[in-house]
Amino acid sequence: MYEGDRLMRTITRREPEFRVQDRVQMLAFQSIEEDMGPYGIPVSEAMDPKNQFAYVPSWSPSTNWAVKAVEDRKDSFYEANKDSSRNGHVWSVSRADQS
Repeated sequence: MYEGDRLMRTITRREPEFRVQDRVQMLAFQSIEEDMGPYGIPVSEAMDPKNQFAYVPSWSPSTNWAVKAVEDRKDSFYEANKDSSRNGHVWSVSRADQS
């Protein structure tokens, strides 16, 4: 908006960052994610009494090699540092071929 040849005010109209459909999809995904249990089965389904005998675990465990590497390192670290507090420690892991 000009007064004479001086700019007095500008108005900027932005497009919404997300469309209505995008927001609906994000909310739907959030509700699915919030209900997801540690094994990829919705908690509401896994805890339903009618499913008490509906699940069968594998006969032997699989190994998460990233978790194993961290747990092994933690074991050796705390064995060597017996007086070290474990409070607040956060461990990370990366692939050996990408370090």
